[in-house]
Amino acid sequence: MSNHRKRAKMNTSLLYNDYPIPVSPRLATLIGLNEAIILQQIHYWTLPDREGRLRNVEDGYSWVYNSVREWAEQFPWCSESTIKRTLASLEKQGLVVTANFNRDRRDRTKWYRVNLPFLAELEGRGSGRVKLTKCDGSECPDTSGQDDPTITRDYTETTTETKPPSPTASNEDLDAAFDIFWTAGLRKDAKKKARAAFARLVKGKDAAAFAERLAEDIRRRVAAGQLGIDRMLPTTYLNGERWEDEAPEVCPHAEILDAWNAEMPDHIEKLTPDDWLPDSKGFQRLAAAWENFKTKPRTTTGRPVFTRTEDGVDFYREVFRRMSLVDRIQRADAASWCKLSWAVQQDVTIKAFKGELV
Repeated sequence: MSNHRKRAKMNTSLLYNDYPIPVSPRLATLIGLNEAIILQQIHYWTLPDREGRLRNVEDGYSWVYNSVREWAEQFPWCSESTIKRTLASLEKQGLVVTANFNRDRRDRTKWYRVNLPFLAELEGRGSGRVKLTKCDGSECPDTSGQDDPTITRDYTETTTETKPPSPTASNEDLDAAFDIFWTAGLRKDAKKKARAAFARLVKGKDAAAFAERLAEDIRRRVAAGQLGIDRMLPTTYLNGERWEDEAPEVCPHAEILDAWNAEMPDHIEKLTPDDWLPDSKGFQRLAAAWENFKTKPRTTTGRPVFTRTEDGVDFYREVFRRMSLVDRIQRADAASWCKLSWAVQQDVTIKAFKGELV
């Protein structure tokens, strides 16, 4: 038997012989690969089933409302943070419509559907309007208000595909976009090298949108107190494509400061956001403790201390309330050592919550 025939008889579970998760290369070129994969899957889950029935119909549209964890099960090669970032990108670009139809309003799970008119407009801008038709020639089921009932899971393009032109930015547009990145929060050093790296990376992209994406990532990392982010060179950030790194959990420092100021006795230091800066040890201690409490399961219960931001703020408020009742903190001389930077150390916070702080 020839080697060709031997290879033809081989089989592997890593390659599908049936229909895989589809993605249009042109869509991936226009909006990004992760965005294209997840957008296609949102579209799939809002199509009629084999009997022509729509799933989760609200306001005349079909929606999908998977949690981030459920999306991660469908895309096991993506981390939950990547999926969150991709869904946020789709929403920011206007490619999806979101809503909350949950009966329990405390449930903040988002519902999604594809913004088909906007996608068609994007397609028209990218390479000339492309008409999509069913490949089997049968009638489409009634979609009860879907944006475009001519689009189904299986389709062929009936016009010649042309590669969309890569957007180019003028020097003025490039300077404006770079300024968005430059002022986002990194160390301002080696500006010429940073601009050259930015210009290289922005080729083929919308310069302003790319800059906003980087700036948003930097602001998130600064707000989370990520160690060293405020001292990172812009060229290091750009050359290392650090915006692709998993983003840290954002700690609501301002709300926790308010809780400290409200619950602690008057003789204990009061703080403002101007006093509580990302480069301080206290800021970074609080950020690290918040992430641990919110994401890491406790050995006793198998669950984090809290999972919602509002519950976390309430947790710290209760910690500070219990601290305020401790005898040595009530004494006037406590002002010299009872600081928020001390109180937010994880072991101190746990002792205070348990009533073990004496």
